[in-house]
Amino acid sequence: MTARPAVHIARRQAPSAALDALAGLPPLQRRVLAGRGVAAPAEVDLPLDELLPPAAFPACQRAAELLADALQHRQGILLIGDYDADGATGIAVMLRGLRAMGHADTGYIVPDRFRHGYGFCPELLVEIARRDAKLLVTIDNGMSSVEAVRAARAQGYRVLILDHHLPGAELPPADCIANPNSPPRAPACASLAGVGVAFYVLLALR
Repeated sequence: MTARPAVHIARRQAPSAALDALAGLPPLQRRVLAGRGVAAPAEVDLPLDELLPPAAFPACQRAAELLADALQHRQGILLIGDYDADGATGIAVMLRGLRAMGHADTGYIVPDRFRHGYGFCPELLVEIARRDAKLLVTIDNGMSSVEAVRAARAQGYRVLILDHHLPGAELPPADCIANPNSPPRAPACASLAGVGVAFYVLLALR
């Protein structure tokens, strides 16, 4: 029997000055934050009035125009989310936002990881065809869905991709891609998750 290698636990030593500066926080939180380079409580204080404006994420404007057109003409919108926490919360934010703006004909679909795999795939179009939708909106996926987007466009759908993953060699031929890590890039928003992208698009739409 092969012996298991010894377990080695590396403990990150937080700077004492940073620990002192975070003295008002619980001990564990102090160690975690100080170990990650946070040196003052203000660095983790994120009030709403310090959010970047939607203008910092230019692709949101085109995304908002697509959504506004669907709202104005009362066209069905179908959200295609990922099955993780980011995709689920992204769907919830977009669904509630669009319905709050008066668009009742907004639905969603989540790919089955066993039947469809990850994200928007061509096989999903069979189920999408049963829905009354004109605009497909991917959330937290879509950057790798080149074939699915091409097939959807060929069937007359408009496609809006809201994602944060790094692009591949070929961009999907969507009507709009709102992704801070895809051209045109938005470096100030590069750390947004998919739900954050959805939130910023809704800000622009509002």
